[in-house]
Amino acid sequence: MQSKSSNHPTILLVTSDDLLRRSLARQLSELGHPVVTARDAQGARLAWEQSPAPVDLLLADVLLPGMGGPVLARKLTARAPGLGVIFLSAHRGEVLIAQGVLPPNALCLSKRHPTELLAQAIHRALVPPERISRSA
Repeated sequence: MQSKSSNHPTILLVTSDDLLRRSLARQLSELGHPVVTARDAQGARLAWEQSPAPVDLLLADVLLPGMGGPVLARKLTARAPGLGVIFLSAHRGEVLIAQGVLPPNALCLSKRHPTELLAQAIHRALVPPERISRSA
């Protein structure tokens, strides 16, 4: 699912860190993605409703005020089962999965990452696993 107004998926970016949100929004825009931003889960649900194009991917901080990123992702993927999800964290994704903070097979990026890694994660989040394994 990609927005009709762009060849690139629309991304809902959710983090309470204002500097990180601005930096990531700029990175995503430079990659050609329409971006909708919010600082918390409540704002994310409002941004989801008001987005000019359907949201294709949720890029959310694991820790958010009020409701954490994993809970927000469960709520939004229940409404849109094809929604891609990437989590942001200062901690390693494998550790968060092992601790049960993130679901198995969750995609998690460090908050400090190169743009190329972000682009690869977006591709992985949006391409069904069976298509990735067939093309590998």
